[in-house]
Amino acid sequence: IAVGNSLVELVRYAPPNAALKWSEDGVGLDYNRPPRLRPPERQTSFRLPSRPRDYEARPLPWLMALTPLVGAVVAVLVFQRWYYLIM
Repeated sequence: IAVGNSLVELVRYAPPNAALKWSEDGVGLDYNRPPRLRPPERQTSFRLPSRPRDYEARPLPWLMALTPLVGAVVAVLVFQRWYYLIM
C-alpha cells in the first residue's frame, strides 16, 4: 500500500523471538536479554587538510554602510524632523 511517498506493508503478527519465562511470583514475564556484541572496529584513515591560505582583507562595503545615513538625511529633509538623525 502506498500512502503519499511512504510504502506500507501489511503482514501477519509473528510472536517475538525472545527468551521469556514467568517470573518467580507469577505476576509477569522475565525477559532474558542476550549480551550486546560490539561491531568490529573499522579501519579508518585520517589525513590532515592543507594549510589555510593567507587572510585576504576585504574592503568595507561603504555603500551598504552609508545607505541608512543617506536615508536619514532624506527623511529629515522631507519630514523636517531632526529627531530622525539620532534614530
